[in-house]
Amino acid sequence: MKKKDHVIEKKKLNITALFSFLIILLVPALLLIPWSQLFILRSDLISTIFIHVTGLFAIGFLMLVLGVIALVLARKQKGIYKGNWSAVLGVVIGGILFLVSGFFVVEYLINT
Repeated sequence: MKKKDHVIEKKKLNITALFSFLIILLVPALLLIPWSQLFILRSDLISTIFIHVTGLFAIGFLMLVLGVIALVLARKQKGIYKGNWSAVLGVVIGGILFLVSGFFVVEYLINT
C-alpha cells in the first residue's frame, strides 16, 4: 500500500482587504491635524469642518473601492485568500463614511 501525499496549500492573506479595513486609522490623524495652523484659510471654522468632512468622504470612498476590489478578487479565486472579513468591514464602514460625509459635502456646496 502506498501512502497518499497530501499537499496543503497555505492561504494567502488578502492584502487589499486588510488595507480596506486599516485605512480607518487615517480618520484620527485627519481630525487631529490643526489645519488652520498649517494653511491660511478664509474662515477658521467653516473651512476646517469642510476639510474634515471632505477627508472623511475621500477615506470612505477609498475604503469602499478597496473593499469591493478585495471581495471580487476573493470571489474569482475561491479558497486562496484568507481575511475576507476585513473586506466586508471595509465596505460597510467605508459605505457609511462615504454616504454620511457625502451628504454633508453636497449640502455645504449647495448652501454656499
